[in-house]
Amino acid sequence: MLLACCSEKTNMINIFDLEKTQSHANFKGVQIRATSKFQFSNFIPFYDESIVYSWTHVKEIPNSKLLVSLHHDCDRSANMEIFDVSKKNHIEKIYSHQDVLGGNND
Repeated sequence: MLLACCSEKTNMINIFDLEKTQSHANFKGVQIRATSKFQFSNFIPFYDESIVYSWTHVKEIPNSKLLVSLHHDCDRSANMEIFDVSKKNHIEKIYSHQDVLGGNND
């Protein structure tokens, strides 16, 4: 049984084999490439630009050895990639989607 988790902001994915109690793989998940010209600091005086307002997620596709990696920022963009994690320390990206630009908080 494998357990996967991803780090905040950098989206480093770690997969741990619970049965063997050892690492299965570590790799970089999908990244957000696009940036927006919209700046919160123009509208919110207390906005801290050093904070990155993005979220990362990793989810297994049931009954497979595939992981979905998501990275999104509600005001900039989102991106997704799917990885085959069936081989230890040999992760293969099998699908990549280009950034989706913009955001809608409605």
